[in-house]
Amino acid sequence: MFNLSFLKKNSKKTIIFLLLLVAFLGLIMLLSLFFFSKEKKLKQGVQKDNTNLGVNEKHISISEFYLEDSYSPLLESRHYPLRPQHERWSDEQVKKYYIPVDKIITEIFEEYNDNNIKKLFKNIE
Repeated sequence: MFNLSFLKKNSKKTIIFLLLLVAFLGLIMLLSLFFFSKEKKLKQGVQKDNTNLGVNEKHISISEFYLEDSYSPLLESRHYPLRPQHERWSDEQVKKYYIPVDKIITEIFEEYNDNNIKKLFKNIE
């Protein structure tokens, strides 16, 4: 494919060829490291580990958005919750908001069936 016979005949050409080859490969490696590290930093800014949080507790920080520099004071602002934060909820606190799963499923089925009944009787006078 490539005629590399000149490498054996002339040692100056061999050294220059090898130096250019090493410089070219080094440049390619540096550029690829630069672009991959930049891409990784962008992904890290967007994706955070929310595996320990509940569905409604996932928090998206303002630092995860691309904003102009004029919005930088918002990045230093602190979040103040409207209610006290609890490590664990008591039974009384849970009872206020808990809806049994079977009740949710029943409501979904009822709504679905109601819509189908309306469609069925829509054209009947």
